[in-house]
Amino acid sequence: MNSIEDQALQTYQNNMDYFSTQHPEVYKKLNLLNIAIETGQYKEKYSLEYKNNYFDIQELESQQFLYGENSNEISKKVAKKVNHTKTENVIETFYNQNLSENYAQQFHDIIEISYSPLYATSNLIFYTTKNAPKATTTLKRLEKYIFFGVGNGKHLELIQNKIKSSKVLIIEDDLELFRLSLFTIDYNKVFENIKIFYSIAENNSEFKSTFENYLISGYNHNHYLKYTIFSENYISKIKKIQDIIITQNYIAYPYATQLKNILKTPEYLVENYNYLNISEHVNNNFFVKKSVLLLAAGPSLLKQIDWVKANQNKFIIICVLASLQTLYKHNIKPDIVVNLDPDEILLKFFKGIKVESFLSDTIFVFSSMVSKKVSNMVPKKNIYIFESNSHCKQNFGSITSPSVGELSYGLLLIFGIKTLYMLGLDLALDAETKRMYANEEHERGGKLNNEMEDVYNHQLEHTVAYVKGNFLDKVPTIPIFKTSIHDFGMLHDMYQKPDQTVYNLSDGAFLKGTIPLKIEDFNLTNMDIFSKPLRNELENFFQSFSQNHVNQDDTDYISEALNEGIYLFDTLKDYNLKKSYPNLDLYMLTLSQLINTLIGKEKEKALDINYIMYSYFLYITPYIFDFFNTKELSNNKKHIKKINTILVSQIEKILNIYIKTMHVYKLFAEKSL
Repeated sequence: MNSIEDQALQTYQNNMDYFSTQHPEVYKKLNLLNIAIETGQYKEKYSLEYKNNYFDIQELESQQFLYGENSNEISKKVAKKVNHTKTENVIETFYNQNLSENYAQQFHDIIEISYSPLYATSNLIFYTTKNAPKATTTLKRLEKYIFFGVGNGKHLELIQNKIKSSKVLIIEDDLELFRLSLFTIDYNKVFENIKIFYSIAENNSEFKSTFENYLISGYNHNHYLKYTIFSENYISKIKKIQDIIITQNYIAYPYATQLKNILKTPEYLVENYNYLNISEHVNNNFFVKKSVLLLAAGPSLLKQIDWVKANQNKFIIICVLASLQTLYKHNIKPDIVVNLDPDEILLKFFKGIKVESFLSDTIFVFSSMVSKKVSNMVPKKNIYIFESNSHCKQNFGSITSPSVGELSYGLLLIFGIKTLYMLGLDLALDAETKRMYANEEHERGGKLNNEMEDVYNHQLEHTVAYVKGNFLDKVPTIPIFKTSIHDFGMLHDMYQKPDQTVYNLSDGAFLKGTIPLKIEDFNLTNMDIFSKPLRNELENFFQSFSQNHVNQDDTDYISEALNEGIYLFDTLKDYNLKKSYPNLDLYMLTLSQLINTLIGKEKEKALDINYIMYSYFLYITPYIFDFFNTKELSNNKKHIKKINTILVSQIEKILNIYIKTMHVYKLFAEKSL
């Protein structure tokens, strides 16, 4: 018995030494817990018991054991169940695309840029899913693996010895339980020479950061994330992982959208539109003593539209374009309209509106990626452009977010607004009707399925989830709104200053840094009434930090961007000269080297085209690497040739359209100078 105790203590000390040098953030938590136990500030909930040649963990209050029988045998059974299928105990990091060959070829043949992520990927997705269908094939290697819960740690050791994953994530929410596992498993020895990530007793923000670091490490192997779950309590953690995956930029805002939008930006620049300098908070006192009402298109807007109409002269009214129809029907004239989205379909929000009269005094703040068909609906002199996901106007900054609602909030903080009220920024479904938007023109789809997927096969599908409400304990929402809620919090952290106060009047989700305020509790008695229109004042304000011409720095950047595109095309051309590879390993190595060059990994400063390529490869290479990691695959040389041909042709298409477009902009920019 003494030798078992000595061995456990030595294992514990080895672990503490390992964590202190290799994972100091985990060590700090463990050390603080030890101090709290020794000083009596923390009362232990568990004890580690050794009996009949195995370790068990007893909960002291209930006297119940975590295993209740031979933990070694249980761990062996858990390890035995680990398999290489693509359908069991797996988290998918992609949306399932059931493409026909004809449909895939249609996208493959498209020359003009499409917003669909199938642009420049469809044939690869079709080929890989057809020749390695997930239902009937298995993985050769489990390159990435996740452990949900450690127990006494024994099953971690058995599973890792079995699968030999190269990148492992260990999640344990109970710090005391994790501490006990340090007596039974030597983490350094078990996970030696691999990339390992620990999420130990982390809050939501810490967990998100850890998982994102894990996700980006070896992203080529992200297609299927296999896992072992020690306790059903961790199912909710898996749902959090799905939410994090959905919020990743390469999924929420895929490369095709980035490419089209980045190629739109210089058009406004060379046509001498007013560009807003949003690189820092605006040094102008215009908004200091003015109350601003931001109106988004959520269902709360329609519920309170009579209140808005009655009190519109007590606010500077700023609305998103999608709410314009609702305001027009109730004769509420916005002072500022904000638009982010590039879709031409947004023209419908102008339908039936007499722009020349109803919007004659309105300022329009548009993203640089807004369709020209939309911006042409209003006079050029009324438009101010800000950059989003691009950096063409040098030193003017940029701001981006999944949707215009939270982005408008971020912009208003930059503009220096001191008191902001928000209505219609629900970012949730209406609790009663399940509607997503205030007006029928914006309604997308009907009620969504809120039933969970099979808990052991987690796909990125649209399901209803619940989040903290602004007024209610919980409200229903969907993945795209959860992405916006997350980004609202990021914009708060980046831009909201202590002297800026934001009130949320909506029935939807709680938003970080805002103060919930019900309409019935809103005291308007002492608020000033504006003498409208405010067109001249607003114009003077925006003119104070805008510029409407191309300068030398802008022209130099366009030239640099064009040259980078040409360099990448030449690199791809050289790569394609090698027509055959003696084995799969050499091909994968050469492909990885090409990817590193195209994403600018070897350069000090990445440019927009490098970011586009990075986003592209985040999206597509997991299909390729998973395909060649399929156990049942034969005739690799044939598949390498086909995959390579498709991939090169699609990258060429991206680079060709980028180079041609940037060349035109360069000519216009030089002419403007």
